Amino acid sequence: PTSGLVLSASAVSHDAVDANSLTLAMRTLCSFSFDSHTLTQFVRRCADIFLTSTHKEVRLEAVKTCCHLLVPALKLQLSSQGVPIINGTVSHTHAKTVTEVLGKLLYVCVTDEEELIRLCV
Repeated sequence: PTSGLVLSASAVSHDAVDANSLTLAMRTLCSFSFDSHTLTQFVRRCADIFLTSTHKEVRLEAVKTCCHLLVPALKLQLSSQGVPIINGTVSHTHAKTVTEVLGKLLYVCVTDEEELIRLCV
């Protein structure tokens, strides 16, 4: 058995997971400052799994969490004129991941059935 939260589509069943626990976990995550860190791969997994949850509370917190965690990545991208530089090398994976997550957030902004979630994006 593994400890901790495993973010994989096969490990997370939206019906089996307690929506309140997920919401609390994402709120707690957003209470930390990640200004000096980019968590783009984690944000991608969060977007992939939780933006499509059947629970509106989970989708709303996923939107907030993704936006909060993308801020350092976007600052990095803007500070390097659109080409993220990590350890002296250009990271196209970073830019691609940020673009994918932003696309998913925009999709939610347009298509989610809950007005509050659309407005939150």
